[in-house]
Amino acid sequence: MTLLIIGASGQQGGAVCAAAVAAGSSVRALVRDPNRPAARVLAERGVQLVVADLDRPATLAAAFRGATQVFSVQALDLGNAARETARGIAVADAAAHAGVAHFVYSAALWTDRSSGVPHFESKRRIREHLTTLGLPASVLEPGSFMENLLHPRTLSAVRKGRLVTPFEPDLELPMLAVADVGAAALWCLQHPQESIGHAFALYAERSNSLSHAAAMATYLEQPVACAQLHPWLTRLFLGGDLARMVRFLHKDRNASLPMPKVPIEFTAFSQWLRQSRYAQ
Repeated sequence: MTLLIIGASGQQGGAVCAAAVAAGSSVRALVRDPNRPAARVLAERGVQLVVADLDRPATLAAAFRGATQVFSVQALDLGNAARETARGIAVADAAAHAGVAHFVYSAALWTDRSSGVPHFESKRRIREHLTTLGLPASVLEPGSFMENLLHPRTLSAVRKGRLVTPFEPDLELPMLAVADVGAAALWCLQHPQESIGHAFALYAERSNSLSHAAAMATYLEQPVACAQLHPWLTRLFLGGDLARMVRFLHKDRNASLPMPKVPIEFTAFSQWLRQSRYAQ
């Protein structure tokens, strides 16, 4: 079995790559430039590099030849949701043409319905295309990544005793560590009979900025207070796409979410803080 990973140099694809290599799988990574440092690191880990360009679908056929499994995630392309959609569809088409036995697509929570959030809508269209193709697919639906709190601006504020986010302090979000995507994808690939045809919500816990700040204060041994970024500053600093996502999540705050059904041990927020050596 050969696993082809789309996005192996990114966070989610990198997590899947690490999990698959650790499990002894034969791993192939699609890269645009094999000479980039991230690509060379993959090669040093024993990953086979194949060169292709998601914006040139004709280049994908050779990369997919001989691949029996595919993990696909598209880089967040804020302001250009149409390009993300086109890339995801091109990958799915190439997988279908190659007769891939198992296709794992990482979308996001909230992408099983219309949301009006551009980068959610792009993933919803890709999911719909997978269904149209009839690909033997599993869909991962990760929530909000704990790694978002590693943004330099966020870290700088935390060091000064304030956790600043665009969310109301008591808004509970489904949170997970990126590494958990790797574990979940590997489980799906190892259990095709149980995972093909299904979507899997991924999150360790539903937690809010108040609880995050309290955990940070304990870990850093200093007071950490919460502050919400004003909506117009959210749009200024994060852009229109993410500002719409923030509004959607506040509006959707009381909606029920599917429970995670992947039998992996998710990373708790306090554990993630220690593992990430937060704010150091």
